Amino acid sequence: MNSSSSEEDSESDTEQIEMNFVPTAHFWDSLHIATEKGDIERVNQLCSDSGVDVNTKNDFDNTPLHLAANNGHISVVRKLLSVTNMVNEENVFGKTPLDLALQNGHEEVVALLRSAGAVSSQYKQ
Repeated sequence: MNSSSSEEDSESDTEQIEMNFVPTAHFWDSLHIATEKGDIERVNQLCSDSGVDVNTKNDFDNTPLHLAANNGHISVVRKLLSVTNMVNEENVFGKTPLDLALQNGHEEVVALLRSAGAVSSQYKQ
């Protein structure tokens, strides 16, 4: 295999991952990483650990639910909704998980979040 091609593929994969991230800075815990990737097995494992805070925020105040909603990871959103009722948290940009799902056209996630009582930040008072 051509090592140059392998390096280019790796760089391309990294660029694609970076393009899909909700803006963050330095703080990413294991749950943030698993929800960003849509790794439902790891999310289930972490949510069953009583020491894991499912509402923890990164440097831009994105919760794991923000990240899952932003990327349309319906099974992860469903799991997070089973362990938290904080569905209307806003990040530093004033966006709720519902806002991010709407912005990215994740209709199934939008419906699930709304059924859990989520509202768009533009309608919050």
